Amino acid sequence: MLKHNNNLIFGGGNLLKALYGNGFNLFNINLHVNTLRNSEYFLDFNKKCGLTLAEVLITLGIIGVVSAITIPSLISSYNKRVIETTLQKTHSTILQAFKLAQAENGDYIFDNLSYEDQDINGYSWQKSKDIFDKYLAKSFNVATVYPKGTHFKVYSSKGKYLGYNRFCVFYSLVDGTVLGFTKAGNYDGANFEIIINPQKKRLIAGKNVFYMDFRNDGVGSYYYKPYFKHRYTNENRQNFIDYCSAEFMYPAYASSTWSFCTFLIVQNNFKIPADYPIKL
Repeated sequence: MLKHNNNLIFGGGNLLKALYGNGFNLFNINLHVNTLRNSEYFLDFNKKCGLTLAEVLITLGIIGVVSAITIPSLISSYNKRVIETTLQKTHSTILQAFKLAQAENGDYIFDNLSYEDQDINGYSWQKSKDIFDKYLAKSFNVATVYPKGTHFKVYSSKGKYLGYNRFCVFYSLVDGTVLGFTKAGNYDGANFEIIINPQKKRLIAGKNVFYMDFRNDGVGSYYYKPYFKHRYTNENRQNFIDYCSAEFMYPAYASSTWSFCTFLIVQNNFKIPADYPIKL
């Protein structure tokens, strides 16, 4: 036989006891529920508890409009944070790598040996690889090295093919970034290419691909120094913005478009400026 405890029903059954007194039992509950269910109020409530098709469509339309407005903005904000964080982290790691290499090998760490594959300016894929592996690799979380002949083709923000760095040695890092390294020819310095989301079919200059030049200051320190840094002024800033979004690889000063894009971010304390020309 089914047994029940009045004290376990509806928070102790005090309300129902007040309604039914000591005559409270399951029969009274059923009678009360059936009476409520058949009442005009309950039937009217049932009629009003749903949404019409028009109301559903309007709600979905509002959700769609709000999503269309907010989602692109959220994606852009996320991309900006990734770029800013990656560039700042890479810049810091490069400087640390130089300092460690100098502490172990002296102020001038780059060998100027000749290689069979080098061009007239001293650029060589094998030289770049040997130097990076010997002096700098230990400061980076390298997962794999890409074979010789690997190229990452770069496009403008409008989809025009710009080119690639043919002497760059590419390393896949544990965090998914690809780092390219080139010994700067016969100069005492090096060039680094930073590729974010390398799996993309089209890598966009200033969005996926960035470039940093480092030189020895002559007194024992390496620092970020693009060829054109001394040419930048507030008055000609618009020129640098135009160079960043140019439709050809070397718009000025023998420097790539993504060099100018990187410069605009670095000189703004690793924050993408409001007038940055590449849509993110």
